[in-house]
Amino acid sequence: MIFTGIENETLEFKIVGYEIPENQGPSYEANFLYIELDVKSVHRNWHTDNCALSTTDVEKIIDWFYRLQQNNIVIRDLEFIEKGISFEYLQQTNSQVQFRILLHSDCTPNDMKNFHINFKLNEKELKVVHESLQKELSAFPTRGFEK
Repeated sequence: MIFTGIENETLEFKIVGYEIPENQGPSYEANFLYIELDVKSVHRNWHTDNCALSTTDVEKIIDWFYRLQQNNIVIRDLEFIEKGISFEYLQQTNSQVQFRILLHSDCTPNDMKNFHINFKLNEKELKVVHESLQKELSAFPTRGFEK
């Protein structure tokens, strides 16, 4: 999924696989995913595959974007145990929702602590984000609790 920011920055968010390729049975760690990010901005460009989110975290992101699309903001800020990436609702103006994606030390270059990009998307664009992330996650179901 490629997000385009207000100032034409881009953030490509891609799930590349499980951190632990083999299914080790029921455990939280078995469901961590490597997230690859490509960031292009006027300040700096970089690529990292050092970010990690659990399948449950990505489900929360998908639900968050769905709720933004429905104008039903339940959680304003979305943060996770792994501190690499977080999301902030900023405001709704006219028919667009403004939000911010923050990248923290795990997902930024070594000499950069934090970085953020602001976005403004309409309902149709939010639906595309929701559906694209849902499709991407479908290749990586929550593991270890199968019967």
